[in-house]
Amino acid sequence: MPRNTAGRLISRIEPLMAAASMPSVVLLRTIHLWLCGRLSAAVFMVVTLDGAGAIAVSVIYEDSLRFGNMRMASEKARAPTANPRAPQQKRGRERVAALTASASALFVEKGFEATTMTEIAARAGAAIGTLYLFFPTKEALAQAILAENAEDLSARLDVLRERTGGLNAAAIADALFGVLGDFLTTHAAYSALLDLPGDEGWRRKMRAHRRGQIAALFAQAEPPLPAGQAERLAVIVPQLMRIPLALVGEKRLRDGVLEELRLMLARHLEG
Repeated sequence: MPRNTAGRLISRIEPLMAAASMPSVVLLRTIHLWLCGRLSAAVFMVVTLDGAGAIAVSVIYEDSLRFGNMRMASEKARAPTANPRAPQQKRGRERVAALTASASALFVEKGFEATTMTEIAARAGAAIGTLYLFFPTKEALAQAILAENAEDLSARLDVLRERTGGLNAAAIADALFGVLGDFLTTHAAYSALLDLPGDEGWRRKMRAHRRGQIAALFAQAEPPLPAGQAERLAVIVPQLMRIPLALVGEKRLRDGVLEELRLMLARHLEG
């Protein structure tokens, strides 16, 4: 659909929908009269208005000659002050949380490549236009989930540092693997998404930050570790974690491997 056509449609519909007391979804079935000179295709238009005033317009062309084969084109517009990827209202935040939870579960069950945006929206009970409103691509959705998971892991490591001050290195390692195991159980999609192509600049910063957090954990060990060992452990532990991370969807085996790694590192530090 031409961009200027979408703009005219939005300008007509937005004032009506903005007057509504709650977010709306409208399905127009006669849009083909505006866009097509012939009735060789049925055209549907879905207009989704978010609570923050953002609008997503999805146009679906159903080719009658291909027995319902469908393709979708999307035009997205938003009010000047609205940010569709950072919902300000509680309803919008809850909607985004439902979408990311749905995507996370499907990425674990089916893998990133096999999961479709349509499946993600359906599991979340959301319109496809709502999903595209916040996440224009599946890659953007995966990056958002990865960033959210990384932020949670960072917070857990900060709490762990406060709890382990004065412990010996083996006890710190034991507590660290406990936190990592809980994290992987809560955020199983992290394993499935970590090695996907993405924002390399962000990933480098994330890895450097994580290394610094782990080094700080071991630097407070009592008795103190030999010079440089905390920094070396900060490199070794993330590499050890890549072993259970590879076991996506195999929780029992992953937990067993994690326990073996915990014991191995604890014995090394005790010796």
